Amino acid sequence: MIIFPDGDSWYVPADPCKWSTTWPAAGAATVDELVAALAAQSARNPSAPADITIDGHAGKSITLHVPDDTVFGSCDAGKFCSLGNPVQAPTDSCYRYHQGPGQIDEMWVVDVDGRPVVIDWAHYAGTSPAVVDELRSIVQSMTFG
Repeated sequence: MIIFPDGDSWYVPADPCKWSTTWPAAGAATVDELVAALAAQSARNPSAPADITIDGHAGKSITLHVPDDTVFGSCDAGKFCSLGNPVQAPTDSCYRYHQGPGQIDEMWVVDVDGRPVVIDWAHYAGTSPAVVDELRSIVQSMTFG
């Protein structure tokens, strides 16, 4: 599980494998913009975004998939990238990259005081449903202070 609480805007590359050359001109500064950009990434087979609430903060969830046939060695810097910020970190701008083909990421993005906070947890098709439910329960019980 990874939590990104500090982004004023997040950049989502159009191609998560060729991310270094497919950053958008501007970052996503709202929950809706960020989730729409994630849903539009190539090769992701995303779920439909769903409305969620964590600790009274409204947001959206989306499930993303790393294709089973992804060859990480053919991706920029060996990373399959969901999001980053090339403005803040031009030399290592991919903040969220994945660990392997077939990875499933559940991303919950909530608006906390006008900023999109990203909560991302990963699992695989063979992960026990009880473990996935436990991770989801942990996220649903989060508080912001």
